[in-house]
Amino acid sequence: MNLTILDLTPVNEQHSTQKALRCFSTGEIQTYTKEKQYIHKEGHLVWVNVSVAPIPIGQGVGGFIAVLEDISRRKQFEQTLQHLAHYDALTGLSNRVLLL
Repeated sequence: MNLTILDLTPVNEQHSTQKALRCFSTGEIQTYTKEKQYIHKEGHLVWVNVSVAPIPIGQGVGGFIAVLEDISRRKQFEQTLQHLAHYDALTGLSNRVLLL
């Protein structure tokens, strides 16, 4: 089964992905790097750092090469740190930082 990048992209991210692909084809951008979510083959979302570059063919673009790094654990740690920074560890209530 052949999947396109849009098949792996959540619906709310598809517009920005299509825009980036158009910018590649017109030559507006040469590379693209972003932290975003993709749909895992098992159906759940995973966070990745994606870097994409076009493969030039003559005067146009023949395709794209992408490097994806799974950053799900890092995103989970970031979320934990955000929670610890804004909520009391003992009571779970909002702390002064969040209230300000």
